[in-house]
Amino acid sequence: MDEKEQIAAELALGPLSDKETTRLTGSDDTDFAALRTTWEQSLAELAAPISADVPPTGVWTNIERRLGENNTALPHGIEAVPQGKGDWWRLADGVDVKSLYVDEEEDTESFLLRIQSGYVVEQHVHEGFTDECIVVDGDIMVGDVKFGIGDFHVAKSGSIHPPLSSEGGGILFVRSKRVTFDQPHTG
Repeated sequence: MDEKEQIAAELALGPLSDKETTRLTGSDDTDFAALRTTWEQSLAELAAPISADVPPTGVWTNIERRLGENNTALPHGIEAVPQGKGDWWRLADGVDVKSLYVDEEEDTESFLLRIQSGYVVEQHVHEGFTDECIVVDGDIMVGDVKFGIGDFHVAKSGSIHPPLSSEGGGILFVRSKRVTFDQPHTG
């Protein structure tokens, strides 16, 4: 690239000072004007609006966790999901799930299950998987039995799990089979 073409390219890109730009744009040199036009046309495609692709929900949370944001003291292999991070997704009306960790090899998941007051997770059969559950906030009803913060229950493979509900709203920590196949997770 010769000096004239380099100046035309810089003029098209805009890094020249206002004084230099004024001096060069007033030039009567038709070869220089043609070079500048060629560069402007070539670069116009780069200046065209680019559609903003929005990443799936949870992508930034995963990136932050993997980069160790707010967790720089944790050694390799230790992962954390700070309170307030991660995404909740709707399982059913009044029932939401927040994935904390997915073990791809074991096909298990640790997640929070939030049940709003008056809503129900229907009775279901545990075929081929076991749920381990502990109440971490509020109350959870397992059938007619009320569980409070710190109370634990396990639903073994083959068992029929009574409906889950909550009188005042509650959150369970659950380790179970993976439930968020099509949803974002933070682990």
